[in-house]
Amino acid sequence: MDVKKGEILTLAGPNGCGKSTLLKAAARQLPLMAGEIMLFGRKLDDFSQKELAKQAALLPQSRGIPGIPVEQLVLHGRFPYLGLSRRPGREDKEKVAEAMELAGVADMRHRDLRSLSGGERQKAYLAMVVAQDTDLIFLDEPTTYLDIGKQFEILELIRRLNREGKTIVMVLHDLAHALTYSHRIAVMEKGCLLAVQQPEELFKSGLLNDVFRRRGPLGGGRKNILFHAPS
Repeated sequence: MDVKKGEILTLAGPNGCGKSTLLKAAARQLPLMAGEIMLFGRKLDDFSQKELAKQAALLPQSRGIPGIPVEQLVLHGRFPYLGLSRRPGREDKEKVAEAMELAGVADMRHRDLRSLSGGERQKAYLAMVVAQDTDLIFLDEPTTYLDIGKQFEILELIRRLNREGKTIVMVLHDLAHALTYSHRIAVMEKGCLLAVQQPEELFKSGLLNDVFRRRGPLGGGRKNILFHAPS
């Protein structure tokens, strides 16, 4: 699988097919069992933890809800850039302010994260990811547990981030959302990558219907993933 700079690539497939596992492996949250992941022309393992955190950000599906203000949460995105004192500088504060404004949570900066609705909280976490200021963003089920209106708010925010130049790789279960908001969709089944196609091509192919109806084992194999460097 080859991820293109500036695209929204969605991983789709039945439950348990490996979408979240692949995303976590690409973000180096899980060790590889086989294959290789290249990030901007370098092997993933060649990056130090701080270097990687400046290149790629991950928003996992499940997170704790600490009792801290929204602004403090968003500031967590700046940790890779802080020195030994861990004190944010002027640029860090500016990035946090810009991220909160972009995500639509600037007016909630002083509110306790636990007091927010699910949609508000998700936007606060997206603001944290934006503040991390990476070219590549991994999102694992960013619309889970949200009502339909909040789902579209989050998806529109993701689209806006993409238009700002961010490359997005995300996991979605809702096929209608995947077909609407993705430049390309990677279809997976039982740990295998079946196809990476544009939504219109994929819809016409009938592969999604086959995958979500099919049963039975598929063969595995060694796979490589490439993330292109920004120009």
